[in-house]
Amino acid sequence: MARLCGLFNEPGYLGTVLALVLCADKLNLKRKSNWILLIAGFMTFSLAFLLLLAIFLVFLIRKRPVLMIMLILFLILYVFILPYVQFSNPTIQAFINRIMIVDGTLAGDNRSNIYVDSTLSNLLNSTDAFWGYGTGYSSTADFGSVSTYKTYVIDYGVIGFILVYGSLLLASLFKTKRTWYIVAYISCFFISIYQRPYVFSIVYFVILFGGIEYIKQIYSAVPTAQKKE
Repeated sequence: MARLCGLFNEPGYLGTVLALVLCADKLNLKRKSNWILLIAGFMTFSLAFLLLLAIFLVFLIRKRPVLMIMLILFLILYVFILPYVQFSNPTIQAFINRIMIVDGTLAGDNRSNIYVDSTLSNLLNSTDAFWGYGTGYSSTADFGSVSTYKTYVIDYGVIGFILVYGSLLLASLFKTKRTWYIVAYISCFFISIYQRPYVFSIVYFVILFGGIEYIKQIYSAVPTAQKKE
């Protein structure tokens, strides 16, 4: 299927980055450039792009009746209409099939597989659960094409996983200054780790900490009455 990829190695990566950039700007559609990013995000047909935006909207829904109505309408469309609609365009139909709930799980959730799940289960039931099987174990195992946080638990164990991602989480939360908007942004960033666990790169550091600093700048320029929202 044809999907927008741009300079990224695959469309899902581009969709994730676009979603986080839009969240950092509070989905401000009064800015024309954000419309370009939004359209580009839809053209990636990235499941992560839609889910991250939806999750961020949930965070922003407090005291915003318009957003609440939009979310309710989306849920009605998602639950009662989309499953029964057939699109002639195969790309759109393939994407709709991915966002459907099948047997209690999201059909498009292909980040892991039975081999990873089985290895993780064996690890957690063994004495290696705390520190894992060691760096590089997942890369040499026959897991196939996967991108999941579970491989990091397998390599570094429960304690190692907490140290690796917990340190990054604490470093970002330290910069929140008790701002709900920043907390919402950080939450979306770490939720994205579910499907793209490798965030220790300059691109993700710029998105996370650059996004936090950007929010601080625009937040400091907002009148106090609006901050309370």
